[in-house]
Amino acid sequence: MPGSSRWKCPNGHILGSIKESKNNGGTVRRLLLYRRAIDLDGGDEVDVMAVVEGSITEVTCDRCGMIASWWPDAASLQALLKRMEKKGDRRVQSNR
Repeated sequence: MPGSSRWKCPNGHILGSIKESKNNGGTVRRLLLYRRAIDLDGGDEVDVMAVVEGSITEVTCDRCGMIASWWPDAASLQALLKRMEKKGDRRVQSNR
């Protein structure tokens, strides 16, 4: 079911949120990466600095220094390749 969830470092600080959306019959996950980590107490302001889709990303928590890794799912990678093919990106070669 499409929605969102929190993306955290190993110590539980919130580094971003994961948004799921329908895309051509599948569900695609995107990471909304926050500029600064936040805690659950609700006193922190949220500032989204990037939307990550289709790439592996490692983020260092600015509160504790722990590293969290984001891995795209297969549906996100397929959606990215389809968008690049539609735009005529020469770097994309189809094996079909």
